[in-house]
Amino acid sequence: TVGPGAAHAEASEAREDPRLELGPVTIVFHPHGRAAGTGAHAAAGTAPAARRADGDESSTSRGSKHRLSSTPRMVLDALPGRGTATALLCLASKLLAVSCTGNPAERQKLAAGIDMGFLVLIGALSGIAARPALSVMRQTLVEIVVVHLALEMVYSWWDAANGGKPMGKDMIIHHVAAVVSGLFCLFFHNGAFFSPGVKLVVTECTTALPVSLRLARTSGKYKGIHGMAIGLIMPLAFMWRTRYSMDVFRHTKSIMDDMGGVLGVRGWWMALGGVGGVVCCNAYWTVKIFQGLYKKLFGKKRKPKRAERENGTQSPPEENSQAK
Repeated sequence: TVGPGAAHAEASEAREDPRLELGPVTIVFHPHGRAAGTGAHAAAGTAPAARRADGDESSTSRGSKHRLSSTPRMVLDALPGRGTATALLCLASKLLAVSCTGNPAERQKLAAGIDMGFLVLIGALSGIAARPALSVMRQTLVEIVVVHLALEMVYSWWDAANGGKPMGKDMIIHHVAAVVSGLFCLFFHNGAFFSPGVKLVVTECTTALPVSLRLARTSGKYKGIHGMAIGLIMPLAFMWRTRYSMDVFRHTKSIMDDMGGVLGVRGWWMALGGVGGVVCCNAYWTVKIFQGLYKKLFGKKRKPKRAERENGTQSPPEENSQAK
């Protein structure tokens, strides 16, 4: 049974043709179902990878039938979710890599790099899945991010207990809000909110910027071309991130209005509270970025502390001028 929210989401995307032409075969992507093959193969009952009554799959190639084992698909279907399996694979890979490092600082840099690459890829794929023709990917992508962010908080707790730096309060608020809104998308209203859910994941494309900023500061490269590039790109990226997440909030509310009003939607507080929390975190980070940029451009030269003057460890005048 498709709820009114799902009907609204499908109606808003009906203008675009959710079909992918592959020679004589046309693959039709259903928003909440499997892809169906049409065309010459489908008409003859020989569509590639067509599911048979016995549970196996078969394909026709040059007049020869090749029987494919259904064991891999059975294994995948037996998992809690394919998105969950993907996030667990990332966590296992990260634990293996960090276990080979020598100190907490090196471990933290490596873990941040792994999370960065993973989230940038998922964010880019979510941007592709925002198109109606590829909406079949949305549930899996939302599930990947929900589980990954939850596991990231668990990993951060473990890392802090073993000498690492704990996750900041703002990051904890962001992760909790994102997980709550994602759980709403996954378990309420038959996927009617997958569209705004996957759009919220797109904002993870900017994950490389704060990671690069921390690395540039610790390596001393923040004063050169790296600092100039980050100082130019990061404010613009987070302005877009804040504005885009606000659009997701409005999109979520518009679906609720079409379902009879916000208060009549089961779990509305999870959706609006979660997305609203993400919006507030993005706005907070944007303000902090502009404050740091202003301080870097117009801040006064730091005066040496008394202890530095007494032991002669203050920076020479030319270094202070460069730091400014």
